Amino acid sequence: MANIISKSKDCRVIELRSKRNLPEPENLKSLTITLRGRTLTVNLGYAVDREPLPSSNKIVGIDMGVTDRMTLSDSAFVSRRGVDRTITENALRRRDRCKRGSREYRKRNRVIANAHRRQAIRNRNECHRITTGLIRDYGLVAVEKLQIPNMTRSAKGTVAKPCKKVAQKSGLNRSIAEQTW
Repeated sequence: MANIISKSKDCRVIELRSKRNLPEPENLKSLTITLRGRTLTVNLGYAVDREPLPSSNKIVGIDMGVTDRMTLSDSAFVSRRGVDRTITENALRRRDRCKRGSREYRKRNRVIANAHRRQAIRNRNECHRITTGLIRDYGLVAVEKLQIPNMTRSAKGTVAKPCKKVAQKSGLNRSIAEQTW
């Protein structure tokens, strides 16, 4: 166990309980303490000696999509990311039955936040798996330059000149955002 002490006015002692043995503190490269909601996370970065990846002459281009997450120029593709919304939707329904501002309402909000956090972690892990696989297989990776904020802009228009097919556009925007290009 290690103690980290802050020298600011709001001084806190944080006990680190690690399930594995930590490397020597001389190799510590970075330390990040993150407080999200009620969860405190400590990330320790250590300097390690790694062998470089074997060089590869393979070149690939990536086309981002919505029906398939990525299509590679060698006709391989990464399947679409499916988002499981059942846990979140059930938690939202339970929260909606509670009186707003009550203790149970706040508990349900925490359940919803935890579900969103777990989904974000799953997505981040999947992105890391995909990119690590691409880096190991190819020497050069070319990705199309997309203007994602422009692609996901609202289609509502103005009061004087409303746009058509706003619901379809919002569904497309959601699909683009789900793929985390």
